[in-house]
Amino acid sequence: MQKNKQDVMLALHNICSYGKKCVQRLEPSAKSMWESFCRLKASVRAAIIILAVTFIWIFSGLIFPHHNVAQEKLHGKQTAYRLASSIEQNFQQVLSLAAITEAEKQIVLKAEIDAQVTKLLANEGQFLKQGDPIVQLEVQNKNEALARAKAGLQQAQIEAKATKALYEKKLSSASALAASTAGLKNAEAAYKQAQMDWKHTVIRAPFDGFIDKIHVNVGDYMQTLQGNAIIGTFMSKNGMLAVAWAAERDVTSLREGKEVQVTRFNGQSLDGVIKFIARIADPKTHTFRVEVLVHNDEENPLLSGEAVAIRMPVRKIMAHKVPSSALTLDVKGGLGLKVVNNDRVVATMAVEIVGEEDGQMWLTGLPTDLNMVVLGHSYLVDGDVLPE
Repeated sequence: MQKNKQDVMLALHNICSYGKKCVQRLEPSAKSMWESFCRLKASVRAAIIILAVTFIWIFSGLIFPHHNVAQEKLHGKQTAYRLASSIEQNFQQVLSLAAITEAEKQIVLKAEIDAQVTKLLANEGQFLKQGDPIVQLEVQNKNEALARAKAGLQQAQIEAKATKALYEKKLSSASALAASTAGLKNAEAAYKQAQMDWKHTVIRAPFDGFIDKIHVNVGDYMQTLQGNAIIGTFMSKNGMLAVAWAAERDVTSLREGKEVQVTRFNGQSLDGVIKFIARIADPKTHTFRVEVLVHNDEENPLLSGEAVAIRMPVRKIMAHKVPSSALTLDVKGGLGLKVVNNDRVVATMAVEIVGEEDGQMWLTGLPTDLNMVVLGHSYLVDGDVLPE
């Protein structure tokens, strides 16, 4: 603090010394005023100098009007602006939708009989052909049940045949014949059920595809009535869907059967075709489900749950191609572009982005040809007049 005070005193002394040399050439009255100023206390002289500097700074705007300051800055080193002309061009608008892949056919495999798991005949992720075994359930009691049912059927067949022969000889009643016929039908049904139960002791692949998950282990007991019967999840091999949700403004541009491109995260592009467009919107999001059947890559197939982008051409429009850096935001967050009319007056026009390409934006809402501000737009306000 003491050092700063000494520096101020020294500066004032130097100012007074320099002033004495300058006032030698002044009128006697001015010389007297300067000598009186130098005789004042240093603190008083400092206050007077600060007050004078503040006064000059405040009233400099009146002496030097600043209505041309913005234009002067535009020509200065601190700020520059650049204009570029633009003419509307034909633009193929492409609709892009974020999507998630899922298998075209994906089912949950369930046991259809109450039995214990005895063997796992496939591994998770393994490709299987239709009919290949996945899980083996206990067969011992099913074999016995099948044998009993077969014996019961044979006995019922013999009894029914004998009863019918007696009836034809009028040695048996019609009711006895009906009872033997009913017994035969019941025996046939029991045998078919036993055959079906025996067949269900092996869970098999319903079609060509992958066993994605196996939810059981050896020793687990399957109970169909209690809901404890899920074996695993099976999905098709080639049929893969890209599922997206389209907004109302976009869904009208889509058509079932239309060819599209499906792009993966790694940039790989696959062909696809729109298979399904929902007619009823989701009540929560008010968007429509869109399914695209993708022609999967044999060497690098799509995985279920993979994030992809669906791209499809929708319409041709006239638009301007503008550097993204030239766009501005208003106080409400709306997009705008600063343009210059024939009188060199700056104005901001509201625009709509309809596409993007190589870091540049395709915009609509603008006149056919225009001059736009592509550099320095942050320093310009509407109404500024640019110099020639």
